[in-house]
Amino acid sequence: MIKTPDTIHNLRDVNAASPTEDDVLTYNAVTKLWGAEAAAGGGAGDMTKAVYDIDADGVVDNSEKLEASTKAQVQDHAPKAHASSHEDVGADEISVAGLTGLLATAQTPAAHTHVEADVTDLDHNAQKIKSKTVDAPQVADDGKFLQYDHANSKFVLTAGGGGADYPMKLKPDLTRWVMPGWYSQGYITVAAYAGNIYYLPIFVSETTTYIAIGINVATAKAGTADLRIFNWSDGVPGSLVLNAGTVDTGTTGVKEINISQQLARGYYFLAVRCSGSPSLRGLDKAKPVAPPVSGINTVTTYPDAPNVILIVSAAYADPAPAPTAINTVYYAFVHLREN
Repeated sequence: MIKTPDTIHNLRDVNAASPTEDDVLTYNAVTKLWGAEAAAGGGAGDMTKAVYDIDADGVVDNSEKLEASTKAQVQDHAPKAHASSHEDVGADEISVAGLTGLLATAQTPAAHTHVEADVTDLDHNAQKIKSKTVDAPQVADDGKFLQYDHANSKFVLTAGGGGADYPMKLKPDLTRWVMPGWYSQGYITVAAYAGNIYYLPIFVSETTTYIAIGINVATAKAGTADLRIFNWSDGVPGSLVLNAGTVDTGTTGVKEINISQQLARGYYFLAVRCSGSPSLRGLDKAKPVAPPVSGINTVTTYPDAPNVILIVSAAYADPAPAPTAINTVYYAFVHLREN
């Protein structure tokens, strides 16, 4: 009867002084002993490489699950249709949250709306309204409004005024001296006092390039008349548009200065300041006259409002010296020439 050994060390033909976990016994034909060695592949069992990894690539060649399909065939396999439960409102609907990349087929967004606060980084052209240009660089301030300039196919900022707005004007092929926005039927002779600036409000109905500015001297006085154009600034003269220069008032007649000044649609002031005190041709308030602004009366004695010419006794400056007085159309002295 053979006694069962208590440990592996009791076997005479086993040389395994210090075996480790999962070692296997391997017979050595030279030493005629069994020795402890680490198991090949780090495991045990009856799956041999010669059977299951014939091409020695470290991957099991086939299995029942692959049903003899190759790796390439598995990779190229067309997926089956997804269950309807994955569809919208299905039992296990697929959430798109966290998905990245583009969908294979372009998707048409569903109709939706946004509140103003949701819209950011808006790419727009502030210089366009319905593809029509908004004139720039004009300053938007109180009393101005956008109007369409038909002749130049653009919107312009226009200073508000009290007169009627006639968007069209006569353009006969004739010499045209004008007070833009005005109609009058008579003139009068009145003294222009030395040192006074007389501001004449005008309304340019469409963008126009003026070629001359002038006055008519009825009674000569040694000296000069300084002619300028100022922007409209909330009902009073503002920044300087043009310093046209001076004309001699020492002789009578029409005194003009050639200019090339484009004025966009809107309100402006024509101005004259004399160094002497010549008598100039102004408008006769006793005859029909229609200014482009509402008249003013500084007292309540009379129920009329004949005053539209702003006046100040001062030297020219930029911006214009603020007016301190107002008077009638008698002092509407300055004209512009269109052609």
